[in-house]
Amino acid sequence: MKMLNGRKMANGPVDLDQLEHEISAATASLLPNGPDAYAPPPRLRDLPLPEYVTHAADISDLGKLTSAAVVSQYEGAAKDIEAMGKELIAAASQCEKMVAEVREAFNAVKETAALYRENGKSHFSKIEAASRMAERVRTICEGLNKEESHEQ
Repeated sequence: MKMLNGRKMANGPVDLDQLEHEISAATASLLPNGPDAYAPPPRLRDLPLPEYVTHAADISDLGKLTSAAVVSQYEGAAKDIEAMGKELIAAASQCEKMVAEVREAFNAVKETAALYRENGKSHFSKIEAASRMAERVRTICEGLNKEESHEQ
């Protein structure tokens, strides 16, 4: 028979809760922040499994613990990937909003350009009208000058 803490141990199954309690009691004085600072590793029955997997009945505790740990890591990564997908959707929504704002700004730019063209056309017409008037005035003045010079 084996001995633990002065007690005889049977060769049969070990009560894990009792063993954990005895280890915690034995190491409590060794922990600098007291026993509350110690968090024992999760036990197999404490590890939740994703709904898409279940342990087979003929798997050992070690196999169950290992497979649970691996699927837990994969599940964590899958959740992170899904979160990244949500971030991508949010970024796409932001891009769509920005595109809509750019289209609005572009329409305002087109309207402003059209107004500038209209103003340019208006000034062009006014300048040509003033040029025609100036040419008529010059022609009239030249005609008057010729009449005046013939009268003298």
